[in-house]
Amino acid sequence: MQNRPTILIYFICIVTFLASQRFFLGDLSSYFFLLLYPILIIPKFRTYYIEITLLTLFLVVDNGGNFYHETNIFLSYFVYIFSLSIFLINSKLNIKKFTLLLLFTVILFFLTIINNSEFDYDVFKRSIQIIIILALVFTLTNKFEVDFKILIYGLIFFMLGELSNILFFNDYYNGEYLSYDSLKSLILLPFFYYLFNYKNKKELILTIVLFVLSIIVVVEYKQRMILVALILTLLLTLCKYASFKKFFLITSFSFLLYYFIDTDYEFLQGNKVLILFLQIFDSENILDYLKIIDPVRYVEYVIFFDRGFFDILFGDGLASGIYDKNGLMNMASYNDTSFSQAEIDTSTFYNFHDFITDFGLRFGLVSVISIFLLVIKGFFYRDPSKYSIIFIMLFCSFWSIKGLITIALFSKLTQKKNN
Repeated sequence: MQNRPTILIYFICIVTFLASQRFFLGDLSSYFFLLLYPILIIPKFRTYYIEITLLTLFLVVDNGGNFYHETNIFLSYFVYIFSLSIFLINSKLNIKKFTLLLLFTVILFFLTIINNSEFDYDVFKRSIQIIIILALVFTLTNKFEVDFKILIYGLIFFMLGELSNILFFNDYYNGEYLSYDSLKSLILLPFFYYLFNYKNKKELILTIVLFVLSIIVVVEYKQRMILVALILTLLLTLCKYASFKKFFLITSFSFLLYYFIDTDYEFLQGNKVLILFLQIFDSENILDYLKIIDPVRYVEYVIFFDRGFFDILFGDGLASGIYDKNGLMNMASYNDTSFSQAEIDTSTFYNFHDFITDFGLRFGLVSVISIFLLVIKGFFYRDPSKYSIIFIMLFCSFWSIKGLITIALFSKLTQKKNN
């Protein structure tokens, strides 16, 4: 078993727990990540710089939903730039991959020029950020060994903090999400880590406990796609493991999930995640499922595929949007979606809610499929615990720079031996 510094684990657990206390500690909770950086000054702890970087990314509050306090933007971008600089450590440039990415970028710029009828500067800027991150992931050859247990301990104590928020402050955020942060789906990592790595009965029991606690927190987060992505990942897990023991375990989790969302616990009443799944269970065909999961997402898919075949496959360019010529998005409102008021007023939409449509609009469906195939391949043949959380973050955290950097860093991680 790996010899982990106990004092470091205690410190990380305390910091992550305090960082979750957005009600008790108020604005201060969004700055506790700063306490993790001094750890890097201590020589014997410097080897944990990747773990510390990922935890600071997780604890930065990038979206408060106009209800919670957000981390100062300058401090946030310090964390983002510091995290991106990690990619340059011991890195070598793969010239072949760099040339292919450069050719791909030139084609995208060409498509941007010829499809300039809908152009949004903010979308263009974000597309450039994505290209930079893609370059760091695919053209640099470095990998990072991490002790996943350090991350797991920190995330478990953050989850415990969220459970205390649900228990003691449920009335305070009534009508709001427990969190609006873009990276909250990472809370599922402890469950997936133990699901794929449990070694004895105690760790199996811990896996079941983590599943139940994770579902309670996710339901209160009220982001439907986290639960949908979780179910898709469990289905992938069923496909991966043919053994009766694993099949029985995953099936049990599925039935437990069904039982949980089909209860009448008072704190779940009116919760849109619960309502979503109760409606799904009453539906009879797949189109109903798509409409119920998210009506806006459903319409986004309709207008996404209502374009030319070439545009669908290869994208419309780095700053493109879609004009809703048939008025299908008229039911969308500013308060209920990520669309700006200008998008709703002009019926030209740039900020889609799903990775497939948002990324596919600018980079093409071929690029989307390629990324998913790489992730699924990693899930089946490399490290399922790592790639399961990447799979979920692609659905739930792709829309923020913080989410993109975290996904990119995870793609470079390998577990330390005896982790």
